[in-house]
Amino acid sequence: MTKQYSEDSVFKSKSQKGYRAKKALLDAGIELIADKGIDGFTVGELCKKANLNRTSFYSYFESIEQYVGELATRENAAFDEDFEQQTGIAYEVMTPGLSRLVLVLTQYFKRIEKDTVWNRFVVKTFSQYAPIAQVMFNDMMTDVNQAINDGDLQIAPEQADSYCQLILASFSVGHQHKAPYGEVNCAQLVDMLLDAGKVKCKQNVLKIYSK
Repeated sequence: MTKQYSEDSVFKSKSQKGYRAKKALLDAGIELIADKGIDGFTVGELCKKANLNRTSFYSYFESIEQYVGELATRENAAFDEDFEQQTGIAYEVMTPGLSRLVLVLTQYFKRIEKDTVWNRFVVKTFSQYAPIAQVMFNDMMTDVNQAINDGDLQIAPEQADSYCQLILASFSVGHQHKAPYGEVNCAQLVDMLLDAGKVKCKQNVLKIYSK
């Protein structure tokens, strides 16, 4: 990807200097979260990474929680933009159901397979930051329930919640590339998730993943 966020971002500063300082703080958080997770760093570490003094942080953010929320919002927009570039269609205009669910899984697991700083950041943010994780879970529930209604997922409606929880758990497994049991094969994870959902015509669905 050529750009991780829009210059017309969720933040505005009164001066170009302020813009650069705030951008430096937000950019520094990507690497820290990629390496240490959402709760794994301090304001001091963040400012040191951004080459700014500690007081600079509080010029733009009231707390580390607000900071993480703004960074997650900025980079979630970047993920949506990249998703549209990769798939040729915006997520919000796609028809809910199994195809949309598998396409999202495909894009997410591709982040896992290609081990870059930003991809690690995306994985950890989506799995560890509750507001983003909740939105993702709700979207998956919409797709899963529609897929059940369409007959594409042959599980009972009351199993939809558990199935979505299983998908989220697979993300946590997937990003641990160097697990004690060996390298994770993300294509196999997708295949296993489809089996768990008793997907009808699985081979046709798997063609989405291979694109």
